[in-house]
Amino acid sequence: MSASVESACPPGTPSSGFPDVVDNAHEAGIDCVVWYEVALGVLPGAYRPGVDVRRDQMATFLTRLLEGAGAELPDDPDPHFDDVADNAHADAVHQLAELGIVVGTGADRYEPDRPVRRDQMASFLVRTYEHLHDQELPANEGAFADTAGNVHEDSIDKVATAGIALGTGPGSYAPLERVRRDQMASFLARSLALAVDHGHLAVRSVPAPALSTGTRLHPRGAGALHAGMTLREAEHASGTTLRVSEFETFGRYCYYAQADALPGVYLMVISPDGRPVATPRDGIVARVSSHRYETPNLRTSAGVRPADRRAAVTAAYGADQVDRFRHEYQPEGVYLDVVAADGRHALRFEVGGDDRISVIHAGDVNAITWPEGCA
Repeated sequence: MSASVESACPPGTPSSGFPDVVDNAHEAGIDCVVWYEVALGVLPGAYRPGVDVRRDQMATFLTRLLEGAGAELPDDPDPHFDDVADNAHADAVHQLAELGIVVGTGADRYEPDRPVRRDQMASFLVRTYEHLHDQELPANEGAFADTAGNVHEDSIDKVATAGIALGTGPGSYAPLERVRRDQMASFLARSLALAVDHGHLAVRSVPAPALSTGTRLHPRGAGALHAGMTLREAEHASGTTLRVSEFETFGRYCYYAQADALPGVYLMVISPDGRPVATPRDGIVARVSSHRYETPNLRTSAGVRPADRRAAVTAAYGADQVDRFRHEYQPEGVYLDVVAADGRHALRFEVGGDDRISVIHAGDVNAITWPEGCA
């Protein structure tokens, strides 16, 4: 038995949209649990991956997972603990207590504000699995050297055998360490994957990516940038001031915009009517480009990144939407143009001779053919 997040969240699963999880080791798990609405953000635009998970929050995560997988939860559970009466997660705590998935820390006490430890988390996840699947998880004893004698040792061996939880190093599980929100996402995503593998949960359909002038690139820590927005809007979305270089060719005024805060990201900006504008910030973004070695933390709306291999493009958008052309300047390179339903080329991926994406252009047709007179 081995849990793979891709069973529940295959390639193309929408990004969570939280800037603070980009390039996090658990980003795929976070995207997955947000997609299934098992976990949500702490604040608008923030997931807070490094924050500890509390015992009351853990209860809500698990009830959402169970409900999503079709399990029935008690509608009106008896109160099991005195110290959760006014807690926002009280119903979830009492529901799981009724099912025997959570137990208290003492007489009538749950201590909802206490962080969840890794050893406790293992028991929560095992009881959730065994309730949902109505079968015991197998265990390979002695998976980790540092869990011998721990009261949760059997559960830790079980989640390790199932692939739900991994160690922190060779032979180490760190049972007394606190569980962070990013780690919890991976645990829950792998649990969702097992629910899919066992037929308890249907894979949520992944929507076809929107391919139009609204196709977006997401630099790390910045809002989405796309063609059609004004340069002022681009500055607001990226939270930085963009430097503008003006040039004129073939009678059309064009600008390049970039910022130190967005290394490797370049915006081509054009004047709406081909004449000089009072300020370049009144111009319209015609293209957003990223360069691989400078922007490893950037992705498209469908999750494709610079330095990904060519296959990532067809996996994300479908082979029938991708046109392939020989690269104009790199003899061994190719262009992969993603075509929208209306025939416009929404994205261009430049692939080098090493079969990896070197540059991504986003916008509408202007992202591919360049605005007339701009080079």
